[in-house]
Amino acid sequence: MVKEYVRLKNRMDTLKELKKYFDRGFRYVVRDLEGEWLVLFSLKPKRYMDLEAWGYVNEDDPKARPCQIIRNLDITEINWKSRNAVLIEDFLKNNGIAESEE
Repeated sequence: MVKEYVRLKNRMDTLKELKKYFDRGFRYVVRDLEGEWLVLFSLKPKRYMDLEAWGYVNEDDPKARPCQIIRNLDITEINWKSRNAVLIEDFLKNNGIAESEE
């Protein structure tokens, strides 16, 4: 299980993972500073430049779920330099993944 969790996923596997997490309530995705991990949030995150990390504005919000990560390198449209988090729903639609697909 742990091996699968940290396995480097290709674009198609990552899109499937994003869909799975979207169905579980995660709505935003960003890339970490190192560039190896996509980080998923249930609420819109903020980029903290002093900490060089993304995080929740209010971690105590009941809708703020612990972030999830996906190891991926080939989705270059999501990168650290982006000023805003990417909506998972829009990203899936732009990549041909419909809401009803599993």
